Amino acid sequence: MRTALMSRYPEPQPSLQTLNARFLARVSPEFRESIDRILELVKVLETDTERTPEQRSRDYQTIRAAAQQMSALLHQALEELEN
Repeated sequence: MRTALMSRYPEPQPSLQTLNARFLARVSPEFRESIDRILELVKVLETDTERTPEQRSRDYQTIRAAAQQMSALLHQALEELEN
C-alpha cells in the first residue's frame, strides 16, 4: 500500500539551487585546503634554491597527491549530484 502511495505522490526533487549549495558546502573547504597547500608548495619550489632534489621530489609528490584528492572529491560530489 505504501509503495502505491509513494508512486502516486513522488518525493519532491531538490532544486538546482539546493544541489549547488550542497555541492559547494561539501567541496569548498577541502578544495580550499588543497589549493592553499599546492600554492604554498609551488611558491617554495619557485623561491627556495637550497632545496635538495629529494626535498623537491617530496614536494612534487605532495602537490600531486593534493591534486588527486581534489579530483577524486570533485568526481564523488558530481556523482552524488547525479543520484
